[in-house]
Amino acid sequence: MLSTPANFRGQPEKLARLWVHECNRVYQDRLLFDKDIETFQLACKDGARIFELNTDEIFKEPNIFTSFISVTKG
Repeated sequence: MLSTPANFRGQPEKLARLWVHECNRVYQDRLLFDKDIETFQLACKDGARIFELNTDEIFKEPNIFTSFISVTKG
């Protein structure tokens, strides 16, 4: 998240979706049991409520923030 591009500035929903994506990749991907995943998702949704944003939009699937193409400036 530290290398978030400038186009995320001023777009809280987009930044919150990136936060959800990072939480899922760092924590949820390591959980094995459905009950644990469900508990984790509920905890994330509870945490997202403090942002006072549309949680339906924040947790909409697919939530992909990946680029397989790197741009180099030469």
